[in-house]
Amino acid sequence: MKKIRVKIETLSPIVLTTRTNTTVMTSSHDFFSGTLVRGMLAERYIEAKNLGSQAQEDENFLGLFFDKLRFVAAYPVRALDGKRASFVPASVQRLKDGEAVRDLLADAPEAGYKTLRGFAVIEDGGIEKVDVAKNISLHMSRSNVKERQGKERGSSSLERLAGRSRDGAIYNYEAVEKGVRFEGEVFGEDAALESFMDALGTASWTAQAGRARHAQYGACRVQLEPVEFMPESVEPDADNRINLRLETPLLAADDLLSSAAAALQQIVDRLNEGTAGEFSLHVYDPKRSAAQGDVENTVFADFVEVDNFVGIWGMKRPRAVALAAGSVFAVEKESVWTESDKERLQRLLYDGVGARTEEGFGQLRLWHLQPLSLAKRMQQKERRAVKSPEVRRRAKELLLCAAQRKMVVYAAEDVQKLTGGKGVSHFFARLDSMWMRGRANMQGALREKIRSQKSNASTPFARNLEAIKFNGRSLEELLMKANLADMPYNKERRWKKELGEDLEAFLEDVGEPDFLTSDTAKNALFYAYWHNFFRFARKAAAGKGGEE
Repeated sequence: MKKIRVKIETLSPIVLTTRTNTTVMTSSHDFFSGTLVRGMLAERYIEAKNLGSQAQEDENFLGLFFDKLRFVAAYPVRALDGKRASFVPASVQRLKDGEAVRDLLADAPEAGYKTLRGFAVIEDGGIEKVDVAKNISLHMSRSNVKERQGKERGSSSLERLAGRSRDGAIYNYEAVEKGVRFEGEVFGEDAALESFMDALGTASWTAQAGRARHAQYGACRVQLEPVEFMPESVEPDADNRINLRLETPLLAADDLLSSAAAALQQIVDRLNEGTAGEFSLHVYDPKRSAAQGDVENTVFADFVEVDNFVGIWGMKRPRAVALAAGSVFAVEKESVWTESDKERLQRLLYDGVGARTEEGFGQLRLWHLQPLSLAKRMQQKERRAVKSPEVRRRAKELLLCAAQRKMVVYAAEDVQKLTGGKGVSHFFARLDSMWMRGRANMQGALREKIRSQKSNASTPFARNLEAIKFNGRSLEELLMKANLADMPYNKERRWKKELGEDLEAFLEDVGEPDFLTSDTAKNALFYAYWHNFFRFARKAAAGKGGEE
C-alpha cells in the first residue's frame, strides 16, 4: 500500500459546515472531512476526463473512488514545519492548573485533570496543540423580496426565528481564515494510485469547496505529493496487547451504533477472519492492579454525528452516528501474535474498518503508551492582568454580549419544543410586555408582574401558564418556581464551554473570575433568554394562526 499527500491551503475564507448550525450562525469545522477531500478530487478527475454528469458510467472512476482508494480527512498542520496534526486521544488529560499530562489508558484517574481536546502534534511524548484560525462575517439576505412577492408565503416562521424577520435576514458565517494549511492522505495500491495521478493530469490546481463556494468563500489550492510510505510497525506488548487510536470517525457497517464496544467489535471481527478467533477487545481484570499494567477504563470514546451535502444529489445524506476520531482502546490476543497477524492489522490500519471506508472513515493508528508532557509552545505563558479599567469594562461587555447571543440561539431552538395552550400569540406578547428594565432582580420583577396579572387560576392567562410546557415542564414552574440554575439555558446546555477554552484565563486577566455568576450577568442572561423566548414564541404562534 502506498500514499499520496493531499496538501490544501485556503486562498479565501472557507466554511466547512458543521451539523450544529442555526439560522443565526453557520459554524465551521476545523478540518476537511474525507468525504470532502474525495469530492474535491473527484471533481478534478471528472473535469480532467471530461465525464460530465455521467461519471457513474465510467468503470475507472467507480473503481478508484468507490473501491480501490481511501481518501482520508485533511487535518491542520503545524505552522513551523507543516507536520500534520491529529485529534488528541480521548484518554489524554492535563492538569487544570498546571502542565502535568496523564494517559488514562495507563494511569488511574485523579481529581483536578480535564480532557485535552482538539488537534495536536505528538512527538517523543511532547504534545503541541494546533489551532485553526477562524473569523466570523455578518451577512444579509435579500430573500424578503421573494416573500413580498408571495413566493414563500405559508412557509414556517420557525426557520427564521433566530436573527431574522419577514422584513430581512441577518446571519453570520464562521469561516476558516485565508492562508491556513491542511494535509490529507490517499492510500491505495501502486497501480491504482498511478492511474489516479495520470488521470488528474496535474498535481496542483485551484479548487472551490465548502458552503457558499460560488460566492466569496471556498477558494483553496490543492497539491498532491506521492511519497514513500512506511507503514507503522506492529509490536504487541508482553500481554499480547496493542493500543489503537481512531484517526477518523468509525461508522457501523449496518448503520446501527449501539455502543462503543459494539462499534469496535467490527475491528476484532476483521482480525478474526480466517483465524481461530483469538482476538478480542481488552477487558479490565479486577484481580490486577494498575501497578501490574491494568487500569479500570479500557475504552475511551465519544460519539459524533456525521452528515454532508451531496452536490450531485442536491440534498443532504442521511445523518449517521459514528465513534469519534481520537477514541482509543486496546486489542489483545490469547496467544503470541504471528507475522500474519501483524500484517493483517497493519493493512487494516490504512484500509479502514466499518462503513464508507472509501471516504476515509474507520482509519486506525497505533497508540504508544509513553510519558507525556506539553510541548514548550503549548505550555502556559505567564499572563498579565489587564490594568486599564476601561479595557476591563469593555472586555466584560463583549463577553456578556457573546453569552447573550448564545441565549438568543437557545431561545429560538427551545421555542420549537413548546406544547399546549390556546391563543398563545397574545399570551406571549403579554408576557413580553411585563419586563421592568433596570431592576436589580429581573427574575423577581417578572414574577411580581405575573402574580399581579394572574388574579386567579381560572383566567386564560393563568391556564396558559400551566398548559404550555417545555420538555414536560410548565411555564408556571419555569417562571415562578425554578431557580436560575434550573433555567433551560443552564440545565440543558454548556454555554460557558462554547464561549471558548480560554474563558477562565480571560476572566482572570480582566480581574473578575466570577463575572459570569455575578448578579449583573445573571440578570442580563435571564432577560436575554426569556425576552427572545417570548418574542419567538409569539412569532411561531402567529405563524400557526395564533394557536398551538
